[in-house]
Order: sequence, then structure tokens, then C-alpha cells
Amino acid sequence: MRSRGIGHTMTYRHIAKIDLPMVLMRGDADPLVEEWVPEALANIAREAGNEKIRVVRIPGAHHDCMENPEAMIDEIERLVSA
Repeated sequence: MRSRGIGHTMTYRHIAKIDLPMVLMRGDADPLVEEWVPEALANIAREAGNEKIRVVRIPGAHHDCMENPEAMIDEIERLVSA
């Protein structure tokens, strides 16, 4: 698994070491991260034993998800209140 997005940032090497609740958000109009990447990263974390990870698609949002801040904030609130 080596896309420019995953291989370039080395996220795939580090995410398996995180044992905290996580939410991976991707805007559905993100031009930088391919659609399959968040789920692939979540699978790496799950395979390492972290079942506290969710993948969320933010409607109408680009890379930083700021085109839909309400949805992004809702997901952050859900994460910290779990």
C-alpha cells in the first residue's frame, strides 16, 4: 500500500502505534487524499488492536473539512464525549 498520500506522510507506519480513540475525517471533495486512504489507515489500526477508530466522510468538504464545519465539529464532539 503506497499511494503518494500514505507513503509520503508515513502515516501508515505510525497509526498502528496509537491506542486511543480516533476519528479519521475526509471531505468527500478532498483533492489530496484518495477516497480509500482513511479506511485503509483504519484497518491498519484495527489490525494492531485499536477498535476505537471510526472513518467519517464529511459531505461537501475539501481536505481541511472547513467547507462543512458543523459536521466536522459534530464528529469531534462525538469523539471526545465517548
